[in-house]
Amino acid sequence: VSTQRTWGMAKSGLGVASVAQLAPNMLIRALVPVVMAELLAIYGFISGLNLMSAMHPKSYTSFAGLLDLWAGLTVGLSGLAAGLSIGAIGEANVVSYALLARRAETPASASQEDECLEALPDPETPKKPPMDPSLRTAPSRMFVSMVLMLIFAEGLGLYGMIVGLLLHNTAGKATCAVAPDPWPTPSSDPLSRRCPSAAAALVGSLAIAIASGGSIAGAAFGIAKSGSAVSHLGVQQPDRLLRGTTPVVMSELLAIYGFVASLIIALGLDFRRYSIFAAFMDLAAGTAVGGGCLASGIAIGVVGDACVRTYARRAQMFVAMVLMLIFAEALGLYSLIIGLLAHSVGTTGLCKNVQ
Repeated sequence: VSTQRTWGMAKSGLGVASVAQLAPNMLIRALVPVVMAELLAIYGFISGLNLMSAMHPKSYTSFAGLLDLWAGLTVGLSGLAAGLSIGAIGEANVVSYALLARRAETPASASQEDECLEALPDPETPKKPPMDPSLRTAPSRMFVSMVLMLIFAEGLGLYGMIVGLLLHNTAGKATCAVAPDPWPTPSSDPLSRRCPSAAAALVGSLAIAIASGGSIAGAAFGIAKSGSAVSHLGVQQPDRLLRGTTPVVMSELLAIYGFVASLIIALGLDFRRYSIFAAFMDLAAGTAVGGGCLASGIAIGVVGDACVRTYARRAQMFVAMVLMLIFAEALGLYSLIIGLLAHSVGTTGLCKNVQ
């Protein structure tokens, strides 16, 4: 709970310190990343309370305990990835926002001022030269882009909390009455006789943690890497900020892929029917989704960072950047399809002798 909040606040706080020197009147807006980082700690706090509320020594089973273990790890690691992303985005974009705000408040250059003074009928009553309209709106554009990217980064922690709460809700349905001896042995468990199985719960919940954790880690890397480049784009070409956030949006889709796969696997964790066969098929599905989305996020982050910086100098780069991002995004989509197919195969091995 504290790790993700501390990192996000620490990195964003460095940017706020720079704002205090460059544009002191923008300090309140610069605190937005710090507030977003605090929300991650609240997610972990809520999840921790829910997990502890169900721990009763007379009814708590190993099946439920293993599900809660991976539920807590899913929430914590998702929040950690979100906090790292918020910290990187917050520091870079807050500083760029302060630079644009200071530029908007600064009068025109000396040469422009001299030309305006020469055109005045009375040189003794000088007036400020006209300001470029794009400079007036540049800070607002940078702020809106920063908030959007922070919302995407914050969503990573929210996805993890939802998956963790769903796992905990499934764990709450398993009681000692239905799970007296959950650990199977080779002689008594031909994959489908022992239901429920704590070993199956361990493997199935691990699959969810890998699917959500890998996809969120890939999304966090892509958002942080390309989001930092957006701050560079905002200083040079503020009018291109909206298009420059394309890699961030593509990275967020990877987290959604993992979120969908985790929900489908979690909804299949029926403590009365879940078997070892189904658990290992879900593990294969979760590994495919998590690994594919992680690789896709790394590709999107590297491509997005380089292309957004180039797009600040060459507008023709946008089309090529979108094409490369689509190809990188397809890696995560392929892994999601394979994961869903593996999960569907696992459903054929669910326990049949349910009383």
